[in-house]
Amino acid sequence: MGQTASHLNGMGTQLIKASKAGDADAVTELVSSNPQLLRYCTFRSLGPCHYAARGDHVEVLQQLVAKAHEVEQLQWQAAAASGAKAQARLVGDAPAAQPAHQECSKRGNLVKQLVNAASDRGVTPLMLAVEGGCKASVKLLLEQVGCVLTVVQSRLQHIHACVTTQEPTH
Repeated sequence: MGQTASHLNGMGTQLIKASKAGDADAVTELVSSNPQLLRYCTFRSLGPCHYAARGDHVEVLQQLVAKAHEVEQLQWQAAAASGAKAQARLVGDAPAAQPAHQECSKRGNLVKQLVNAASDRGVTPLMLAVEGGCKASVKLLLEQVGCVLTVVQSRLQHIHACVTTQEPTH
């Protein structure tokens, strides 16, 4: 997903630590104060979703995805408002009926980037969740818009086992 500006490194490190620890409150606070952190990754291109998925920290994954949806919604609304103003200038004062198709098609990109982010070795959060047997994280990641199963054949067995294994009853 790319490196972020150097001024985010301190907060990015905090975000990674909070994601590893499963501290959903800290993750929410950090990302709410600086949504650019959603794109933060380590030198190995591992982002907060990688660490949360590896540790089966579903609350952290939920917060990251929710914040990404929120950011996308705000961007979409700003683009729609901008498009409506531009169209109103062209056609008089009539508001635009709909945002441009290309703006609608961009919706969901941040969530897709977040859940499909590949490390420098091609490892995604889904792969880490599968390899760790983190069933709840696997399910959450698979539910996201555009989650791409970029796994090799040998890992498909693990996905099947992870999502079909029954939860123990107490």
